[in-house]
Amino acid sequence: MAFLPTRHPVDSLLDLIVERLRRLLMSDWLKLGVALIGYGILTWSMVQQHEYRLDKIESTLETHLTKHEEQYETIQKTLMDLKLEVARLPR
Repeated sequence: MAFLPTRHPVDSLLDLIVERLRRLLMSDWLKLGVALIGYGILTWSMVQQHEYRLDKIESTLETHLTKHEEQYETIQKTLMDLKLEVARLPR
């Protein structure tokens, strides 16, 4: 008669995690819960901070681009005036 193991000799990682979680005491569950809540709050805080910074960068970039447009128009006007002056010069 052939030997058929009832369980795979090498447990999967998920089986090992589930078995480990089943052995935890209530205080360990509380520690795990507090840690997860702490990580959640930390993650939320970091996301909010990054969102604030991105909004600040976007508004600053918008004003920066507006200033560049004004400078570009001034330079174009100056170049056009120079072209007209050069065209008026006698050859």
